Amino acid sequence: MLPGMLGSVTDASAVYKVYPFPVNDVNLNIGSPWSTSTFRFTAPVAGIYYISYSGITGDGTITGGAGYYAVIINGVNTYYTYRDSNSLWILHHSEVMINLAAGDTVAWAMNLAPGPASAATTGAYRTNHNACTIWLVG
Repeated sequence: MLPGMLGSVTDASAVYKVYPFPVNDVNLNIGSPWSTSTFRFTAPVAGIYYISYSGITGDGTITGGAGYYAVIINGVNTYYTYRDSNSLWILHHSEVMINLAAGDTVAWAMNLAPGPASAATTGAYRTNHNACTIWLVG
């Protein structure tokens, strides 16, 4: 079985801008690479990893809110996507395949450093309206 994780954030916090994105409910954690205390994935072996975030974004109070959603490797912004809409809530999805060395760490930043951030209060809705996954694919 290849190492990987699938989980979501289930805390009911109203904090939308966050780093690291606190994935606390992990349905799959093959090889135990995801830590529910540090909210980071540690690559057990070198290889190509598929990394995906999908979830509801916004803050439920303003329209046209902008937000950045970043993949953070070893504490550094490596890849990010951007959303801007005229909706209170919107589904946002980003995925990437990244070459990791054994011991590299992966986390998500939601509109907050070390990823890019906008002045908007928007970010990722946290009450189980998200799916986060990382898998070794090659």
